[in-house]
Amino acid sequence: MSKSGSGPIRLSILIPVFNESHYIDECITSILQNKSRNFEIIVSDNHSTDDTATRLRRYNDERLKVIQPPSRLSPQRNHWYSFENSRGSYIYFIGGDDYLAPGIIDECIDLLDGETILMGAVETFHDGSGNIRAIYNDRNVLGIIGEGSIKFLRNYLKRLNHDELVYAFVPRRLFGTGIRLSDHSLETMFPWNVILIYFSDAKHLKYLDKTIFRKRYDKVHPAGDFFTDAYTASFLRKALGSIYNSFYTSIKLKSLVVLFILLFSNRSHDGKGGFLGVVRRERNFWYAGPSLMALISPLLDLLHFGRNVYWGRKSAVR
Repeated sequence: MSKSGSGPIRLSILIPVFNESHYIDECITSILQNKSRNFEIIVSDNHSTDDTATRLRRYNDERLKVIQPPSRLSPQRNHWYSFENSRGSYIYFIGGDDYLAPGIIDECIDLLDGETILMGAVETFHDGSGNIRAIYNDRNVLGIIGEGSIKFLRNYLKRLNHDELVYAFVPRRLFGTGIRLSDHSLETMFPWNVILIYFSDAKHLKYLDKTIFRKRYDKVHPAGDFFTDAYTASFLRKALGSIYNSFYTSIKLKSLVVLFILLFSNRSHDGKGGFLGVVRRERNFWYAGPSLMALISPLLDLLHFGRNVYWGRKSAVR
């Protein structure tokens, strides 16, 4: 581990972590084995309680910088903390339990020209067995992105589970637009960043016919979990966060049409279960836009509370 310099650099690989001791070595090693010196690794350790920090201190490479926020942050804020402490003209986020394909930075670094968004495939696999689960960001995803703008936005809201679009080499100026998004929304933080990145700049997208990195699912070792750590259970709070994000995004994109679509259009993805996953299980998972969700969320929160009380009492009886 070493302190990074202050001059410009082509690429920042950002790794926000919490309790990734079982996986962090594979992640860091996969990056450091690249020969290029024109990138940095920023690991933001969110006050891990395992030996993640101890493992990170063993590295002695000037390209690696380990930082820690003054106090523990939400997973979303930890992402942005790593961003604020980076200096690359390009940004690539990766989880501490994932790892890059061999030599991929050396292959990609000279393609990062300051304007281009560079994307390649993401191979997901089951931890333990190592068996491939699915391939994301293959060439078919280009049909979702299209040429960006309104058509892309309408198309993407029907496929919100494609938040893996955020896993690309993205010019810093595009990622920085999302830094003031609300931590809590009906969506995760990633779809909002996808919209901000690709709405206006999809025409600058280039596709690399290679696997960029491997993403781990079904972890067999204890580790931090972004989704359970990051998001409130309150539908009302999430709906209000999505309304705020809708206004913020439309201001950044300078479009009232975007605001109308984001506030009132339903969201859906390829999972099954119908409305919020509880009805019409043969239908795609979907939920209403945040304006309607804000109206019905007090009822949803009450039902959620009642269900928790019921199952809590039932467990106590057992």
